[in-house]
Amino acid sequence: MDHISLDELLKQARVDVGALPSAPASPTRQQVRARITTRPAYPCAVCGKGGSMARVLDTDQGVRWLDLCLSHGLAVLEPAPRMPTTMEGILADLREVVAEVAAERGRTPHVRLWTDEDGWQDTPMDDQHRYHLTLILDGRPARHGWWGVEAVAREKFTLWVSECSGKAGSRVILTDEHTGAVLTTWPKQP
Repeated sequence: MDHISLDELLKQARVDVGALPSAPASPTRQQVRARITTRPAYPCAVCGKGGSMARVLDTDQGVRWLDLCLSHGLAVLEPAPRMPTTMEGILADLREVVAEVAAERGRTPHVRLWTDEDGWQDTPMDDQHRYHLTLILDGRPARHGWWGVEAVAREKFTLWVSECSGKAGSRVILTDEHTGAVLTTWPKQP
């Protein structure tokens, strides 16, 4: 299911918020945890399946619990700032961490990917990482990242620039490993 606003989801599903169960005005984490772990699960207000997420709505009829199944809960969940929102972005972040840990331990990075369609796939880092990002601090490489999708690499470039923009002597470089071309640098060179 694609992302949708909570208001739009409730409107499309014709959820009567006044009929939702009453909730405490400011539930504790323990109260929310108890609600989502209760068995049998509370039904999703949209589809009736077992709920796995709970929210509190402040409505004209008072404070109400909104129970949602995983699918509907994720559809209305707002991503955290700087979090990837695509599968490619998530995998790129995971591969970046694997590459950093492997480099620290002096090993060759290796990733195994599971998909429902294809099962286990070995994905050597070299085959998946055409676009190379380098952060240079005080004239020395301090961080590396490799991605197979240029758009993801450019998003990372922007993120790295924002993280180090106040640090003197920092530089970020994005290169295409297949062609050897420098795609962009920060700060821009004259």
